[in-house]
Amino acid sequence: SNSNDWIVYFDPDIMFFAELGRETLTDSSFHVFKQLGLDRTAYNNFGKFNAGLVLVRNNTIGRAIIDRWQRLCNEWCRLTVEENRYADQKYLNYFSENLGFTSTKGLVSNVSARMFLHTSLNTFRVNYKEPHVLINDVHLQSFHFHSLRVREDFILTGINRFGKLHNKIAIFRWIYLPVLLELTQIQNRIVKLGYQKMGTMDHLDKTIRYEILKVNREQSFVKLFIQFFNLTRLPL
Repeated sequence: SNSNDWIVYFDPDIMFFAELGRETLTDSSFHVFKQLGLDRTAYNNFGKFNAGLVLVRNNTIGRAIIDRWQRLCNEWCRLTVEENRYADQKYLNYFSENLGFTSTKGLVSNVSARMFLHTSLNTFRVNYKEPHVLINDVHLQSFHFHSLRVREDFILTGINRFGKLHNKIAIFRWIYLPVLLELTQIQNRIVKLGYQKMGTMDHLDKTIRYEILKVNREQSFVKLFIQFFNLTRLPL
């Protein structure tokens, strides 16, 4: 085996905005990413890290961590909050405290809309400097689109899931919009191949209808933006 090789796992609702090159990695054998924007209660309940993006070096330490993590998850892995356990990701607290793994250099990775919650302590801002999306002037490497769902001709953005967000229009313009447009194109390609559209509107929870954006093959940025702006004016 080659100790320079990496195993990379990521959830399917993560989009990459920048390359994750070797120059961005540290000497650590195990890379995960802190959940930004959580309050103390959420950290205690769900853990300091999100398991949606994990990088493991193919060496003795990396393989030992994976083996240990697998054994722990086989013994217990539920969406139930316990003191030292929650799903697969709260085990990462243990690895962090005992192995001191690190994150990538010069990038913001595996973050979600939660980090932009509108609080007096929120200092995160979004802007764009071609060709990069920036968060506090640091390149956004990957974004975790929690609760984004495709339902026939509609997209549920999930952007309102966590509450009122700071700088919401910029978040939509530079982070969510590229994904929505890409999903629209994918949906159209699926239909042209003769398959049914992704998702279904059956049993849609009425409490999340205010997050729905209607899309079609002629959808433009302007139309999507107007729809989104109207959604931001609805009460949460």
